[in-house]
Amino acid sequence: MMIMMTMMRSSYLINVMVVLLFLLCFGPLNRASGRSSRSASLMKLTVPLSLDVNDPGAIEMANFAVTENNKRTNGNLKLTQILRCSGLGYAFGNFYFFKLLAMDAIQQTNTYSAKVHQFLLPNSSYTLQCFQLLS
Repeated sequence: MMIMMTMMRSSYLINVMVVLLFLLCFGPLNRASGRSSRSASLMKLTVPLSLDVNDPGAIEMANFAVTENNKRTNGNLKLTQILRCSGLGYAFGNFYFFKLLAMDAIQQTNTYSAKVHQFLLPNSSYTLQCFQLLS
């Protein structure tokens, strides 16, 4: 067990060092084009992710978004359907964008958008970045 933990930590540190080395090598390329912000260099390294609305991971994240919004707003929404989902992968995690239907306490269904961030290192946790009513 201890050997596995040591190997996992070593693997984690190697991955972090490779990502940092990559950012140090290719991050300065944006400065030549007139951009100087760090976020601009990270956004250049994004990869589009395609998600199926019926994928168990997408459903889990959409449920997380609704539940987290309920905690923040003291609401009582229930996810009824995911209309669309997409994502962007970057060096340290992924951003997922949802358009979904949720029902409130008076049985009225509305359309919402949600943005969920999944931080990949070290434990793949989610945070709700944005949740708003569309209609």
